[in-house]
Amino acid sequence: MDVHQNEIQDWRKQLLDQADTVFGSGQEHKTADEAHLKDLHAKIGGLAREDDFLAKAPGR
Repeated sequence: MDVHQNEIQDWRKQLLDQADTVFGSGQEHKTADEAHLKDLHAKIGGLAREDDFLAKAPGR
């Protein structure tokens, strides 16, 4: 199957014109990553407290 050069140029132009909608501006990803990181830190803190509590439990 052959693709004509004009079609490739059209696809390239469409991508360049709409790349920010396809891949996002980056700020949305950064905000989502920061929220995910905050959740992970909260889980780590909770697990650390649980580990400390269990380490002090009688019989260990």
